[in-house]
Amino acid sequence: MTEAPLSWSFKPNKAPYYINTVALSAGGEKVITGTFFHQYSRRKASKPAVSEKLGSYCLDASGALLWKDEFTNYEGVYWAAITPAADFAATCGWYSNNPYQGFVFIYDANTGQRLVSYTDTPHRVSVCAFSGSANVLAAAGSSVMVFRQSGASYESEPLVVDLPASSPSDPDSAQGLAIDVTGRWIAVGTYQGNIHLIDTADGKATIVASYNSGESVHAVSMDWGGSTFIAGASGGHLYHFTTEDFLSTSQPDWRVLLSSGGICAESVYGVALSEDGSTATAVGNIGQGGQLGLLKINSDGGQWQWFSATAHNPNSTSMTGSGNFLTVADGHPDGTPGEFYYYSAESNTPLWTYPTSNMSWPMQIASGGQAAVAGSDDGHVYYFAPLS
Repeated sequence: MTEAPLSWSFKPNKAPYYINTVALSAGGEKVITGTFFHQYSRRKASKPAVSEKLGSYCLDASGALLWKDEFTNYEGVYWAAITPAADFAATCGWYSNNPYQGFVFIYDANTGQRLVSYTDTPHRVSVCAFSGSANVLAAAGSSVMVFRQSGASYESEPLVVDLPASSPSDPDSAQGLAIDVTGRWIAVGTYQGNIHLIDTADGKATIVASYNSGESVHAVSMDWGGSTFIAGASGGHLYHFTTEDFLSTSQPDWRVLLSSGGICAESVYGVALSEDGSTATAVGNIGQGGQLGLLKINSDGGQWQWFSATAHNPNSTSMTGSGNFLTVADGHPDGTPGEFYYYSAESNTPLWTYPTSNMSWPMQIASGGQAAVAGSDDGHVYYFAPLS
């Protein structure tokens, strides 16, 4: 195992805020992140802060802060996204608790100018993603919001698709989202176990296929062209869908347990799919630790190639576009250590790891493999480069 190639770390401010999300452009040129705060209690339900000064931050590959957009709000930035060409960025999260409002902010990634400020949503916006061509930003909470590019900006009013819920008093909420290169297909996984496929053709946004897994769906990933996608769920399953077949059957192609040696992951918290859809990774909890699995996908289904244990509960995984390198971030609960892992797809032994003093949720690798960026509840962003 080699030493982690840490290039720089960045802490946005002195307050004990968390880095819940990071995003990296295709070549690793720019990083977008945000600060998040939540008062965790181990004896009672979690208590969010009433008002905190939080923000969105953009850095370059040298660690220089290009711009920041700080604001006073409820919990702050839950998710961040950046276009492959690093020209637009977005953050989303929870803006206010009186009245309840989520938010989506879209930026010119070169100047930091806020192009769209959208808060007309009654719940936290938990996830967002740009299409590969940058013509669409999709964001989701209790509804899916589709922001279409308009010239050098985006439409201020999105197309909105409300997520079906088990009852009017119990709204569903998105936990995973993925979008194809053209912006037409959007896959969403929800807390109530639903997996929806949304079609944005003809200037509309419509749910065209749905499946209830019976398990809370934590993560979704789609191939570059939108022909296949995967979802990871709380029962330890990874589901595989072919878009064309899902439209006609509303069923997955197959599902597989994240299981090795008769030991099954209790929940799959992160998944990643290569651009051609031939390789996938999944991470899940096993007791106080976890498991990473590498899956090869073909016309006959999926076959696990190898498994690797993580020291703590894993929270996310990412993969290069070709599927040759991958990452994992772990750690749970708050106040306990975490770790970042970097692997070659050829081996279940990490090439390097990097420990953190608090649990760590996000780690993303550039699609070209030039760099990886990660964030931790210790309040820091970490940038690793060059990668082997």
